[in-house]
Amino acid sequence: MTESMRDPGTEICIKILSEAFPGIEVTSEIPFDRPEEPMIQVSRTGGPETEFTSEPTMQVLVWGGSDAAASSMALTAIHAVKDAVLDHERLSHAECTEMSRDEWAAMGESRYRIQMKLVIDL
Repeated sequence: MTESMRDPGTEICIKILSEAFPGIEVTSEIPFDRPEEPMIQVSRTGGPETEFTSEPTMQVLVWGGSDAAASSMALTAIHAVKDAVLDHERLSHAECTEMSRDEWAAMGESRYRIQMKLVIDL
């Protein structure tokens, strides 16, 4: 998928999180197999569009080497997106509505799930 074809929320989150986590894969693609290394997957799960704004609900899945590592990465991800509101040209609001250990993760998998609501100026 090319950058121009991505949803603006997905595109913005991937850019912010890639900068916050250098060396860690940040993607919109869902991995086929359980990641062996820490990884972040971003997707839009809903939210309205208007003529002037996009208000996506974003899901961020964070895989870590342990629950503690995944939890720490999830908190860092939340703060990175929220802090980006201060200087991002299009992101005008970011709010975390949920952060939890992902109950759908496979046994022994360290994965946290974040849900965020964004407001993006178009």
